[in-house]
Amino acid sequence: MEIVEALGYLGRVLMHHDPFDKVKIKDYMPIQESVVIFGSDISRIPPGRYTRIFIPCDIISLLIQIGGFMILNNAIRKDTSTKLGNNIVIAGISFQVLALTLFISLTAEYFWRVRQRGSSALNPACAKFRNSTRFTFTLTALILATLCIYARSAYRLAEFAEGWLAAPNRNQKLYIGLESVLVTIAMLALNAFHPGVCFRDEYRDEVEGEKNSSSDSISA
Repeated sequence: MEIVEALGYLGRVLMHHDPFDKVKIKDYMPIQESVVIFGSDISRIPPGRYTRIFIPCDIISLLIQIGGFMILNNAIRKDTSTKLGNNIVIAGISFQVLALTLFISLTAEYFWRVRQRGSSALNPACAKFRNSTRFTFTLTALILATLCIYARSAYRLAEFAEGWLAAPNRNQKLYIGLESVLVTIAMLALNAFHPGVCFRDEYRDEVEGEKNSSSDSISA
């Protein structure tokens, strides 16, 4: 399972030169583009920093967890203490939860600032796209999926915090509800309102030029 997840992150890296490759869609890219659509000047950080900061955080978290699971599985196989492997997994998940908390906080604060500004102060070049039904539903799906993954990560942290063989790991109803169901909801939301479909056509016509202008201004 962890190997498959690692391949998924490889896909994110490969997507760098084509943000709309359906095989390599990034989780943070749609939020990054949304910052351009509402107004880059409102954000605490430049739009491009979202992926540059949080994707490496995901990769680091993943590598820590893989290392922990390898040690954990080896300990279980040899019937020795699982404490070291369990602690490493906890460290990886904790880092993931911390990064997600920062990402959600930055995003929530950004949209609060957008609301404070009012529609008249938002990026006029993207007004049509910003007010479209497709964009509204896609943004809602992204928020829902992010919250589901955050809750799932918090549950995983609670799982391992009590030990590999603790009660949360043996409670199947809790596991299905807070692991499988949450991931399924996130997956269905993003499949129903796929960011790649939402941004693909309109992005190149209405948003790409504005993003390039913003990047040039920041570089200058």
